[in-house]
Amino acid sequence: MGNIITEGDTSLLIETKLNNLNSLFQIAETNDTITAGNQTSIPVTTTTQDLLFAGDTIYLQDDDTGELHALTLDGDLLSGEAVIGITSHNFATDIQAGAKIYYSYADLLNRIYTHLSP
Repeated sequence: MGNIITEGDTSLLIETKLNNLNSLFQIAETNDTITAGNQTSIPVTTTTQDLLFAGDTIYLQDDDTGELHALTLDGDLLSGEAVIGITSHNFATDIQAGAKIYYSYADLLNRIYTHLSP
């Protein structure tokens, strides 16, 4: 069964979300609104990964627009943290609580490969 294409932005937005998320896995979810403007931290319920380090890229998905914001960690991320520190990022609009935060499977596999390679 092929993709269903209908008029309007909604069907395109859904298709874009699915295509972007195929190579990512969720590590956290925001628990408060992220206000528009420059931000250096993201409030989250709790994180679930210990494999992320300063300089790694994570992706925050705006549920309203489907946009994925690439964010750079400014420090190591430990499981159970309630705030994710990032280098300054300018958000054009508010992002509502409940937005998902992802990490790339490819980046994770590269990290594992690098540590296992002779």
